[in-house]
Amino acid sequence: MIEFFNVRKRKGLYGSKVCIVGPHPSVTNAIQFIDPDAFIIALNRAVLIPEIDPDVFICADPVCPTEEWFKDALQRKVSRLFSREVVIELPSNVQVDMMFFQQTNLKTNDVEPKKGELRYNGTVFAQALQACYWTGVREVEVAGVMLEGSEYFNGEIQEKQKRGHWSTYVNICNALIKYLTVVKGMHITSLCGPLGGYTGVGVNPATGMSQVRG
Repeated sequence: MIEFFNVRKRKGLYGSKVCIVGPHPSVTNAIQFIDPDAFIIALNRAVLIPEIDPDVFICADPVCPTEEWFKDALQRKVSRLFSREVVIELPSNVQVDMMFFQQTNLKTNDVEPKKGELRYNGTVFAQALQACYWTGVREVEVAGVMLEGSEYFNGEIQEKQKRGHWSTYVNICNALIKYLTVVKGMHITSLCGPLGGYTGVGVNPATGMSQVRG
């Protein structure tokens, strides 16, 4: 039986520090800097990166189960956190550990997380940040997340028609990051330079890492 992503039950689930890993090629050089004690959340096909051992595989797009990489992703032994839309597309014999609703869209002027869902329209990265917020995480590392990029860690190129309106997503993520860091006190560190246009994350010249502290 699938468990719903219940905010009241999830406090402390992901520990004190999380690393959100995306599938952009920049992740290759960032892997060595991931805190060995961090709880790893893999976004979409990042679950297939051989050098990481993710704790959670999060997926929100119902198109993903129809793509070839998803079949390989289901072979990895990892906890699955899928949107209701993804679950509907799966065969009945596929195990899903937790399911979340995505009922309202994020806007640049409305990014406050809402109980009972992980709001959409800011990509799955924004939903992973919301999951961190709801589970009480205050230290977040980010690796391989580049919304403006179209390449994957394995050299594949994203189809042009699937890239979407990146500027909109970037603006929404900027607004969400600002809210989580300034208002909620979350500390976000990028392990591979600026986060693809996220103006809220500056580069630390001493380490090459980007940091935002609330």
